[in-house]
Amino acid sequence: MKTEELCYIFISSWSRHFANRLLAGLSNAGISVFRDEKEVGAAKEIDPTLVEAIGQSKISIPIISPDYASSESCFMGLAKMLEWRDTRNHAIVPIFYGVDPSDIGSFAKHNKRGINWHLDSWKSALHRIGQLKGYRFDHTTDQDGRFISELILYVTWQLKNAELLGTSMPVGINNQVRKPMTRLDVDYRNGQAVAIRGNGVRMAWIHGIGGIGKTTLAKFIYSQLYPLFEGCSYLGNIREVSKTEPLEHLQSRLVSDLLKQEPISLDFVEEGIQHIANKFRRKRVLIVLDDVHESHQLEAFAGKLSWFGSRSKIIVTTRNAGMGYIPHMFAAYEVKPMKFDKSLCLFCRHAFGESSPRENYEDLSEQIVSKIGGIPLVIEVLGSFLYRKKKETWDETLHQLRKFQPVCLFFIGQDKRIPFYMWEDCDFCPSSGIDSLLLTSLVKIRENNKLSMYGLLRDLGLAIVRDEDTANPEGAAGCGITRKPSGTERVQARCLKYANGSSDYFTREEFQSLSKLRFLKLDSANIRGDFINILSNLRWFDWRGCPMTFEAMNLHPGKLVILDLSWSKMQQLKVLNLTGCNEMLMTPDFSNYPQLEMLILERCSQLVEIHRSICDLTSLVSLNLKSCSNLSELPPEMGYMEALKELLIDGTSIPEILESIARMRGLQTLSAYNCRSLTYPPETICFTEALSMLLLDNALIVQLPNSIRSLVKLERLSLRDCREIQKLPESIANLGCSFLELDVSGTPIVEPPDSTSNPQLPRVLKMERCHVRKFPSAIGELRKLEEIHASHCRSLEGSIPSNIENLQFLKILMLGYTCVSSLPESIQLLSHLRTLNLLACDGLETLPVLPLSLTCLRISSKKMSIIPAARRFAPKVILKIKEEIERLLSAGFIRSARFIEWLSNLVPIKKKNDKLRVCVDFRDLNAATPKDEYQMPMADMLIDSASNNEMMSLMDGHSGYN
Repeated sequence: MKTEELCYIFISSWSRHFANRLLAGLSNAGISVFRDEKEVGAAKEIDPTLVEAIGQSKISIPIISPDYASSESCFMGLAKMLEWRDTRNHAIVPIFYGVDPSDIGSFAKHNKRGINWHLDSWKSALHRIGQLKGYRFDHTTDQDGRFISELILYVTWQLKNAELLGTSMPVGINNQVRKPMTRLDVDYRNGQAVAIRGNGVRMAWIHGIGGIGKTTLAKFIYSQLYPLFEGCSYLGNIREVSKTEPLEHLQSRLVSDLLKQEPISLDFVEEGIQHIANKFRRKRVLIVLDDVHESHQLEAFAGKLSWFGSRSKIIVTTRNAGMGYIPHMFAAYEVKPMKFDKSLCLFCRHAFGESSPRENYEDLSEQIVSKIGGIPLVIEVLGSFLYRKKKETWDETLHQLRKFQPVCLFFIGQDKRIPFYMWEDCDFCPSSGIDSLLLTSLVKIRENNKLSMYGLLRDLGLAIVRDEDTANPEGAAGCGITRKPSGTERVQARCLKYANGSSDYFTREEFQSLSKLRFLKLDSANIRGDFINILSNLRWFDWRGCPMTFEAMNLHPGKLVILDLSWSKMQQLKVLNLTGCNEMLMTPDFSNYPQLEMLILERCSQLVEIHRSICDLTSLVSLNLKSCSNLSELPPEMGYMEALKELLIDGTSIPEILESIARMRGLQTLSAYNCRSLTYPPETICFTEALSMLLLDNALIVQLPNSIRSLVKLERLSLRDCREIQKLPESIANLGCSFLELDVSGTPIVEPPDSTSNPQLPRVLKMERCHVRKFPSAIGELRKLEEIHASHCRSLEGSIPSNIENLQFLKILMLGYTCVSSLPESIQLLSHLRTLNLLACDGLETLPVLPLSLTCLRISSKKMSIIPAARRFAPKVILKIKEEIERLLSAGFIRSARFIEWLSNLVPIKKKNDKLRVCVDFRDLNAATPKDEYQMPMADMLIDSASNNEMMSLMDGHSGYN
């Protein structure tokens, strides 16, 4: 029992021992008790605290002893109990302690004590108490232990009934109660259940949507009927209770209530059925089964009417309309929404504590009530929420009712973050709207972050939509679409459900009038035709079960935020390219694309979540997530995708690579370029035995794990612009013979890796813009080296080691913008060297003889005075070069110079007509050309300035004129 449910007891001088035992028993049963400690006859007036205690209590238990009537205060207390019984459903359980109820007082005796028996109210009080159902106890017997136990059970039962009755009449209940009473064969007149008609057992079914008032109606009927029955039981909220409590426990409660005894132990439902069927065949009972959801629940408590004695009544409330087809159900009654005037009255009771709106709130109250559709629970909760709130809160609540609720109907069970994106895009203020609904307890956010809503709110939203679009009630409900587009201009959400394999389809004509549509659900339906400029406001397109044949053309929903193609029949789909879907927040469910091999989500900049079904794509070999800048995590189970060969997460916000990557036995390429949140690759990366390319450019990598030596098939390792890594692990020298390229350009690394223990590694070494101070002395040991890129290493100085002659496969040597002071004479022995870049190597004064294989030499130095020997050409080519130089000299296009800052080879090119054309490679000219402070004009400015002229002249060095 709740602590505020007081049980008020008067104590007489003759019954103190008994009262103490009763007080202890009630307290042990969890019933709060108020006790009158004053002696009988000690007071002429009733104590105000007693009046207050009676008013707060559910039940009063006067103990009528032989000298009870000798106290004026006792009579006044008794009269007050009866007054509350008449006005507030207050219960009285009298105990006649050593007194016969038919002779509870001697007037003569009392007159001697000065009691004024001319007060009719006191006489009436004694008479009425004597007629009430109570308990007679003879203090001369020694059975008070058993007696008190029975009394406590009865009081507990009475308190349960008192809790159901409440203290006030529900608004509009009289209009609802007549029909159920008639169908139960109850004579109901002047607001009272007078008698039961006939001898039959009746079962009534009260159904309707959640929050409509079924339970309130059933409680009121119960409160009217229970005095007419030998046993009563009210089992509330069966649908929810049965989720956590077995039905046999509820059966035990039913038996306990009807027999008014302690609960019995039942081991299974069938035992409970047998017990109910055998115990009450001759007993007139009243049973209320509240919120029964399934037929087996009803069968557990009242499977057959023959289980109960004649004139018994069973009342069932349910939301399940199908329950009405139970064969022995006698009568059904649907609870309808409250009428507007009654709804307004109920709302005002909770919002103002009055029956009508307060001044300046009339219009707001009427608008809010008109929006919430006559559902009592919603009216009560929303009214209570607005109680004593400022007018701004009322305005905001009305705004949310108009704008938010109809939209949220379709998103029950969704991760709340997904619809939030759509609501924000539609300026629906979802945070404040959800907060308001959370405060009113109509919406919940569950532990898995999914949006949960009471069924009554969904029904309320549907009612709002119907009111908003009365011209098209079917469409307004959001459950179908009419082929007549009239009356659908205000629809913002549409849900279309069709069975799999349906041949139905929709055309642009049926969507043309849906100009405000934001949410479209096309379960297993198809669309056909040209959809240009249609669905332009669509934010969420849920096309689960998308058919294999896509027949719509020019479908370009430019404002789309969410696309869901889960459960679509694309069994043979191999490649899915969603590049540049910038408004997509979550990928669709991939369960219906089992054969998918390539998934491209590149530049989906708003993508935040990848559906976990991706882990079930056993055929997926390539996943491209490049530039998905808001993506910060991958599904943990992705490590089990053993078929995946290529994982590209460049430009994402992923902070760490999954530990489970070890299970990706087939992974060959892992690219994480520009992952600014990535700090450390896991040790388990060593188990990706097939990995050949590991690209970690511009990441925040601090160090590589030593286990990297186990990547025996690694071909390329790139750490370009990883500015936090200071050195490479020594184990990198133990990589397999497949290792081809190492790129540490732009890192703070001071020394390149020592690979003397494995002279086969690598083929290409890139260390541009590094802090390397000198070439390693053992560079000649890397005998398979083909390219060295060390340009812009500003700290690199001194001589190149002479053992560079051992690099017989070296083709490219890039040393531009370094402080290298000399090249060894042995460089001429590099017979495969093709390209040598020495631009801006201002420390060079001379060059040795260069190899004849050289095809591209780029050099500039402020100290150089001797130009290396020209490359050897065939005599015919030399003549052509000489002729070209003379032409350029005569035209004034070139001139001789003593000191050079830029030098490039002439490149003879054979044209289609077999003539030779001599060209000059000007690509490095910019690096040696002084810059002025004036920016080049834009290309469009040049074009504009030339558009009004008849001729535009360009410099032509070959012809010798401008």
